[in-house]
Amino acid sequence: MRLFLQRKWHSFTQWCKTPWQTISFVRFFVLGLAVLVVVWLGLAFGLVHIIDDDPDYTPPEMAGPRTVAVLAGLLEREVNDHGWTANDPWFLPGWILDNKPSYQQGILRSISRMTIELRDSLARVRGSSTVDPNLERAAGLLQYPPDRWYFDFSASILPVARAESQYRQAAVRLRAYGEAVVADEAVYERRADNLRAAIERISADLGALVGQIYSQKPTFWLWDRDSDNLFYGAKGQVYAYGLLLAALREDFADVIDNHNLGNQWARTEESFQRGSALQVWVVIQGAPDSQLIPSHLMGMGFFLLQGRTQLKEIADILRN
Repeated sequence: MRLFLQRKWHSFTQWCKTPWQTISFVRFFVLGLAVLVVVWLGLAFGLVHIIDDDPDYTPPEMAGPRTVAVLAGLLEREVNDHGWTANDPWFLPGWILDNKPSYQQGILRSISRMTIELRDSLARVRGSSTVDPNLERAAGLLQYPPDRWYFDFSASILPVARAESQYRQAAVRLRAYGEAVVADEAVYERRADNLRAAIERISADLGALVGQIYSQKPTFWLWDRDSDNLFYGAKGQVYAYGLLLAALREDFADVIDNHNLGNQWARTEESFQRGSALQVWVVIQGAPDSQLIPSHLMGMGFFLLQGRTQLKEIADILRN
């Protein structure tokens, strides 16, 4: 066997020493590699890179409050329909992307925040410390790291659960809560103080996001990865919150009408929609007073501040 392997190796080395064969082999290898890279990039940007910011998104029909339907439907859309890309390993096309993963994680943050608000306020009877078990479980599942794949050696040497499997379970729990509300086995308190609490949580979340945006230093480079990721993360958060505001308007229609908030609410939704609709080829983070280099983050920050101001005005009216 050893002699056989030595002969084969000798034959291969002699073949490599033949000029035309070596050139032919190298050309074939380079051409094949180039085709592979083009196909891989084409899959990444043509099929995987889908940033769905449809303002008219309608969740699948489900029992229960509209807000819960949006939470579950939006989560399932990103995980099942568009594919979760934040944890794609290096051999999948999504690994090369950063805009879509940032956008999806922004949506996830908004879903997680609103689920916590459901658990802590909307789904709790006034004066009660009882927590709905479905929402408690869903809130925990949504805290799972978004970039975790089958293997994460920083957490375990054994295979772990993928992020999307946890989020699918969270959607199931949200749907179970909606069904429990319809069956009078869970509560969804449509009170003015609960709506105010939800609005204030969104406002606080936007405040933290605005702080991140305005602390981002200007750069003279045409592309800055940190600014790029922050922009698309903010876009995802604003998009999800815009849809949730529309759902809250439907769930709390009586409260909004009683406080004459219809026009104010519509203007607030419009600010969120305009922020989530921002489209740029390359995110550039120039100085705020620059005449030559734009700041796309400042543009996003404007709509965030506008929406946050409008939310605070709504919260003040609901307090009275």
